[in-house]
Amino acid sequence: MPQNFAHFVPDEQPSYTNFVPDAGGDSTPPDTPLPTMEARPETGSNYMQDVINDLRGGGTRTMVGRGLGYMQGRGSRGYTGLESGTTPATADIMGSAPLGMAKMGLGYSETNEGHPLSGLKDIALGGLQTATIPSMFAGPEASYEAINEIPSRTHAAQILNDISSSASDVPVIPHDTMPALDKWREFTEAGGRATKPITKMSNRLEDILTPKTGELPAEPMNFPEGRRFYTNISRTTAKPGFLRRAIESPAMPDLRRNAGNVRMALNNDLTNTASSIGRGDEYTNALREYAQASKLRKFLQGAGAIGAGEVARRTGLLGKIVSGTAKTTQ
Repeated sequence: MPQNFAHFVPDEQPSYTNFVPDAGGDSTPPDTPLPTMEARPETGSNYMQDVINDLRGGGTRTMVGRGLGYMQGRGSRGYTGLESGTTPATADIMGSAPLGMAKMGLGYSETNEGHPLSGLKDIALGGLQTATIPSMFAGPEASYEAINEIPSRTHAAQILNDISSSASDVPVIPHDTMPALDKWREFTEAGGRATKPITKMSNRLEDILTPKTGELPAEPMNFPEGRRFYTNISRTTAKPGFLRRAIESPAMPDLRRNAGNVRMALNNDLTNTASSIGRGDEYTNALREYAQASKLRKFLQGAGAIGAGEVARRTGLLGKIVSGTAKTTQ
């Protein structure tokens, strides 16, 4: 019997192109199930996992990611993430408080959803991370590396103080500062709000450069004195939090902007002074570390508050707290 290879269908690879219907049958090939994509259920554990993802990798999945994004000044683009520009081990240490609280929230949600074993595990791990125990999340070498990479205000301040001691007798040449002060005077003479640290420094430099008739020239402004002026001016130019900005005087943003120009100019002259004794790079790096440590401190405070509120709301703890408070006051 001749074989019809045109209609040969191997068993392991069915093909409806070569489907041969029975006599009188329907020539339409049988329906095949199409793959479907089911939406992820809206559960507390899924939400808390999204919180962790926002904290680590950044994003706008949750209120935490969106809130931290606004705190960073990124608007609706969301948070950049703890792991942005660093290692996961460092992120575990830097974000130990919010990550640990989110992990605990995940555990509470898993317990409420009928997964007590995984829930208890995540609650325990979250508690340990909140207490900043890095060995639970990375090996010893990674933990030590992470700790060394964390910006420290204490470490930076020690370096700055050491440079000040080394340059205690080195005068600051106000090469950039004086032109910035001239623009500052134009700003204040036109009705702009003045600030005491810049006014005092301006008077101090005028006494040095143009001493009053009949008086001896003032002592030069050495590096430590310049650093003190810089610190006080930096406090004036520091951007306040959202609530404070909402109630402050309308003149304050202009003051911060113009005072910031003086601060940057003074910093240039201080950097040049530190460079004259061979410590310019150390000075710049210490300033950067101090600023990063200050931002980290604010972040942990803000993230902790946002995370605590969201964890309490999602896991039902908020209702229990309110209910318990109501019972005690009855």
